[in-house]
Amino acid sequence: MSTDFWVDALSVGVDEFDRAHREQLNTIGEVEAALGRGDRAEAVMRLEHLLQHLIRHQAEEVDLLVRTSYPGIDHIRETQSANLARLNRLREQVETGGALPDARRIATEMRMAFVDYLLKGDINFKSHLDMAGYGYR
Repeated sequence: MSTDFWVDALSVGVDEFDRAHREQLNTIGEVEAALGRGDRAEAVMRLEHLLQHLIRHQAEEVDLLVRTSYPGIDHIRETQSANLARLNRLREQVETGGALPDARRIATEMRMAFVDYLLKGDINFKSHLDMAGYGYR
């Protein structure tokens, strides 16, 4: 049984970004669940999927923000880079036999930090994208 962590308050106003963010958030939840069950192989598979998804999404997000001259693009790039690095460290920890309860705690912290970032960070570009004609509301 999967859990959907998405709430509309996390929306940035662009369907494709909202779908990507929802998938990312829920995949982190699936990683947490796999780690909670002690299923290292499933956790690694989900982490790999999340990494590939995140790399594609981040490139698309930066491309749109650059095209629309978003003034906070440097902060977005820094945050994206830090998130990828943290996710890679978690994957390495799980792959190399690190303690699964510790890895689960890190995954939970990542999920919570992602929600916080969406509420406080990505939401900042919602009005920018609306003004540029990319929002749906």
